[in-house]
Amino acid sequence: MAAGQCLRPDLHGDPHRLYSYAEAVDDNGHTIRQGDAALSWGGNVALCTRDGKFELSDHKDCAARGLNTAGFATIDVKPATVVRFKEP
Repeated sequence: MAAGQCLRPDLHGDPHRLYSYAEAVDDNGHTIRQGDAALSWGGNVALCTRDGKFELSDHKDCAARGLNTAGFATIDVKPATVVRFKEP
């Protein structure tokens, strides 16, 4: 997705809370780093991740299942909620 574009997540039902994590990548899909860390936006909720789309109901022992862990931000959804990411 190009910088400045909006993304509307595929939501089902009537969610009241979402978890958000974003990571900056260059034109080749490589993670942009600031010092030793990836340039990313998240929070304190640890959830399992991997490249590509997947669903998971249990977020314990991510590494034991070959998954990564990332910190997600909790977003309380209200009508017309907009989340903006800016460089720290």
